Amino acid sequence: SQWPICLPSKGDRNVMYTECWVTGWGYRKLRDKIQNTLQKAKVPLMTNEECQAGYREHRITSKMVCAGYREGGKDACKGDSGGPLSCKHNEVWHLVGITSWGEGCGQRERPGVYSNVVEYVDWILEKTQGP
Repeated sequence: SQWPICLPSKGDRNVMYTECWVTGWGYRKLRDKIQNTLQKAKVPLMTNEECQAGYREHRITSKMVCAGYREGGKDACKGDSGGPLSCKHNEVWHLVGITSWGEGCGQRERPGVYSNVVEYVDWILEKTQGP
């Protein structure tokens, strides 16, 4: 079944989410093709400090959130960009991230990097509320 997803609240801290899933129609591995069925992968959130350690040549900012396993294996991949990183808190799903970038797919210490939706909530509300 399909339901609307909640936006995160300004005071939310990512540590409170009990599970997160990335979904998309993209590749299942680096050399693949777009899928006919929606794919999903359960991925844990990580701190921006942990993420920065894997991406020394990039700057991980507060406008980004990272998710994935240190050992790799599960990740968003080519064709998934723009899709959701959905996380659950108290049985309610929140749009925590929007798939943005990463290096390779499921690489060790190269988690997926997502736009941190909580940083854009004010803008989203401003643009979606009526006059």
